[in-house]
Amino acid sequence: MIEKYVTDSSDLSVSEPIRLRSAAGDGRTGDGINMAVKVGAAIAGMENVVGNAPYLPHEPLINQFNGDTYLKHGRCALVQPWLWVDRNGERFYNESRGSLFTDVYAAMTQAGGLMYTILDQKKYDRLINEGALIPFNAIVPIGTKLTELPKTFEVGMKNGWAFKADTIDDLALQIGVPAENLKKTMKQLNEYVANKKDPDFGRKPEYLESFDLNKGPYYALKGIRTYFLTLGGVRINKDFQALNAQGDVIPNLYVVGADMGGLFESTDDLKVEGATSSFALTSGRLAAEKAVQALN
Repeated sequence: MIEKYVTDSSDLSVSEPIRLRSAAGDGRTGDGINMAVKVGAAIAGMENVVGNAPYLPHEPLINQFNGDTYLKHGRCALVQPWLWVDRNGERFYNESRGSLFTDVYAAMTQAGGLMYTILDQKKYDRLINEGALIPFNAIVPIGTKLTELPKTFEVGMKNGWAFKADTIDDLALQIGVPAENLKKTMKQLNEYVANKKDPDFGRKPEYLESFDLNKGPYYALKGIRTYFLTLGGVRINKDFQALNAQGDVIPNLYVVGADMGGLFESTDDLKVEGATSSFALTSGRLAAEKAVQALN
């Protein structure tokens, strides 16, 4: 169903398709929606997902959420606020807003679907010895020392999503971006640091730190977009009754939670964890009340 309805999963404008950030084989195959469609229900918003980014392209992705510490530390390192570049070696987002994962998802989509976090040795050491400046949800809080980062790079370099180079030119070659663009971006960022102002994206001044452009090594982590929930589904009325394409009620069929469609335009702007779960519970209760009323 993802391949059929979510065009972003196969759009030629993105270098990396979105991936599901859930346990493999968790059973979500769209059966409820498909059954409703078979009895004539209309669908809406099937292209919409709850985007979450960035994540390391290390399967299964859910392990960065609840797996080994080196993966959690790598995921946290990915969102640190120093320098993110797109496939062209250019900045595309305010790096100090790295914990706003739905915003990051949207920005990465516009930037081609992937990103790279760039570090020099000073920043790499700082993460290990002093701790993270940006949290990874409540999993890796601010100030947590990313002591497993060396293992992150050891595993990532073997699997093609972590990179280390002695020069900026070599790092650019490894991650596949134009070297001149990356050097220009880093030089420009250093100028912003000197002026204590980021005129391009308004990054917070406390996160403006210069890069050593003359001495390596340099590091990079690759980030991709994920989703953990689809938002499209069956079209309904105010009583949660399923509707056909003409807008007529399909008797005795109620649809709630993430199986209903048309509530969101393009993505769910999740600012409160558990928001979709609470909606599922509330809509389920309300639909049950309407169903009982219909029986009476």
